[in-house]
Amino acid sequence: MAKEPKIVENAATSGVGESEAVSTGSGAESLRGELAEVRELARTLMAAVQDMRAQAARNELVRGAIEDVRADVRAASHAMLMTPAPVTAAEPRTAPGTPAAPGKGCGSCGCVSSDCCCFDIKVWQVRALKPQMVTEPGDIGDIPLLVNALEMQMYFTVDNIGVLIPGLGSTIDLRADGIPGGPGPWVVLDRVIQRVCIPRGSVVTKTIMCQAYEADEGAESVQGKGEFGEAMGSITLDCCMERIYPPVPVDIALNMGGEGRGIVQAAFYAERVCC
Repeated sequence: MAKEPKIVENAATSGVGESEAVSTGSGAESLRGELAEVRELARTLMAAVQDMRAQAARNELVRGAIEDVRADVRAASHAMLMTPAPVTAAEPRTAPGTPAAPGKGCGSCGCVSSDCCCFDIKVWQVRALKPQMVTEPGDIGDIPLLVNALEMQMYFTVDNIGVLIPGLGSTIDLRADGIPGGPGPWVVLDRVIQRVCIPRGSVVTKTIMCQAYEADEGAESVQGKGEFGEAMGSITLDCCMERIYPPVPVDIALNMGGEGRGIVQAAFYAERVCC
């Protein structure tokens, strides 16, 4: 009967030992997991370091290539600065209004330079070619107290660049008096429409677009009888010529809008300004 407590004590001692063994096994397993994570992190870090080293090597190659290009550009710029500009002789000129003489750098006699010559294309003068009809007697010009010229605004262009005559807020009077109302007097303008440059040795034809608007004034302005017309002309530019003359006429019929109709005429020429 005295040995029973000892048996119980031994049993208790045995249970504690088994618990410690289980605890020790779990700790070892956790440690192995942590070591595996550390190894994976180390491999990741090593791979990142290798990538950084490779990128640094590539950057060094790019910097070297850029420095080589800069050196080449500096050398080329220095060579250009040290090279003297070619000296060319002045080209002989001809008198205004006349073709250049043979052998003076013009036409088939040697005008083969890749340089250009330039012309100012101009509207020289305008006039009323025919008056308006009896539906607008105020613009016929042959009725006493109602003598009234065509009140015109005209727009001329070459290559979509041009000039408005006389201006946006005004008109120019063109007379065609008498019966049946023949051509009226010329009104000289001599205005530049556009400057055009062409290669030397070539002959180039340019189109001149013409628009004309008869803007009634005074008592007629409220009747809405203004007429409009447009036409197209052309002028041929030749580097051999100082001036493209005599002027090229273009008739502009006022056949749109209004009732009075009528015709105006414009004349154009070109003048060489540089060659």
